[in-house]
Amino acid sequence: MIVSSGSSGAGDRRWFQKAPRLAAASISKRFAAIAPENSLRFDSGFGQPDAPCALRPSSVDAEFTDFTVLFDVASWNTLTYATASAESQILSAILALKLVDSTDASSLKRRCTQLGIPLVDTKVDNSPEPEPLVDFHPQSKDLLNNDIFWNSTDEFTPVGNDTGADLLYLYRQWRVDNPANNRSRFFDRILSQWELSPLNEIPHDEIAARLQKSHYEMLTWDDTVIAWAVAQLACDGTLDVNINKLASIAIDRQTSDPVMSFRGWTSTTERLSVLNIVRDTLDRVRNAN
Repeated sequence: MIVSSGSSGAGDRRWFQKAPRLAAASISKRFAAIAPENSLRFDSGFGQPDAPCALRPSSVDAEFTDFTVLFDVASWNTLTYATASAESQILSAILALKLVDSTDASSLKRRCTQLGIPLVDTKVDNSPEPEPLVDFHPQSKDLLNNDIFWNSTDEFTPVGNDTGADLLYLYRQWRVDNPANNRSRFFDRILSQWELSPLNEIPHDEIAARLQKSHYEMLTWDDTVIAWAVAQLACDGTLDVNINKLASIAIDRQTSDPVMSFRGWTSTTERLSVLNIVRDTLDRVRNAN
């Protein structure tokens, strides 16, 4: 990803160049690997107070041929020219304007979470036509015969949390043009994009220390592999034996006291109930095979 701060000639109303230079350097360093095929140019809006947050092809510099992101100059007045705020605005705009594909966007959101960069509402309405998604398997309702598997908004459920929802959406999108017997390639790409590695069992007395050191890997892996098991059953009507095992291990870890305490669920009872339903379903699928 090539990032530039534009010099828009906005005069006194321009978002001062020091801030965009620092923001551009920071974004470039942190996210260069997310969308290497896209070149982005950030511009403060050419001095027009009513310039919308918008996307247009860049014709200013040959090296920035893909996109220019324009920001409403007036909106910067409340940001006190802070680099951290600039990062939030710019990265949120990249997502809102669909500058990167779905998998890269998911990775970018995850990186923002890792680095503590909040995403904000950019007030952009530039939604493209919905991308095609594969239909659910005819047997999916029998295999996943509880409403918790189809709830896409409840954070307690496998595909209601952000990670699970992204995983299911991306897999349905991928399956439009790819057969189920190649699905391991999809999952490998997700793990690479999300900077995850498979986790087997972790001794109970080590879980709390691992969470304190770096919670992202453990919690995101567990949410991902549990959602992956559900996505396979929902889309393909089958479940890989190794994924069933890894998801079951993840469920056991998620029900442990250290994890339940660390995540601070609003209702531990509801979260445990959901995980037990998923565990029972995976056991039933395993025994049926």
